[in-house]
Amino acid sequence: MSVVINKSTFQKIASANTADYRNGNWWINPVEPDCDPKYWKNDNGTLAEQDAAEKDLKDSHELIAEKLKRKAEVQAELKEYISRAISEDEQMDFLLLLWLASEQGNQDAKNYIYPLIAWFQNGQTLMREAKANIEAATAIGYAATAGYDYEAFYMWHQTMPDVTTQHAGAILNGA
Repeated sequence: MSVVINKSTFQKIASANTADYRNGNWWINPVEPDCDPKYWKNDNGTLAEQDAAEKDLKDSHELIAEKLKRKAEVQAELKEYISRAISEDEQMDFLLLLWLASEQGNQDAKNYIYPLIAWFQNGQTLMREAKANIEAATAIGYAATAGYDYEAFYMWHQTMPDVTTQHAGAILNGA
């Protein structure tokens, strides 16, 4: 039995049947560099440690990937919350109310829809702030946990206007 490491993926198998890995794609019982395996490289057929510039580049790429992933998660969190708070049918009613308020100057529609618009804008502001927090992260661990100020998010949730499809429907039907 041998320790084998793939020469391109750096997959390590600690207890492998040596005969199964003699195809040239694996190092057999190599001397492992004294570093995190993510910093390993194939240096002309030899398992080696990346130099400082290569490590910095690797870390930079991982940080960027983590930031992009976390920003998408933050956006999905807000979208999911809004979807749970307001159904698609209600969202359509609110779009019609917005049209009535802006195009026809319907005061009832304005009075009803503007607090909801402000609430959505505040949610968008929280999301932009969360994304800025993520972007400011200088390490993967910080990027993975950065995001919303959850106290502010909770307060935003608590200030959601009291909107109902019945009230929206009454305004729409009276238009």
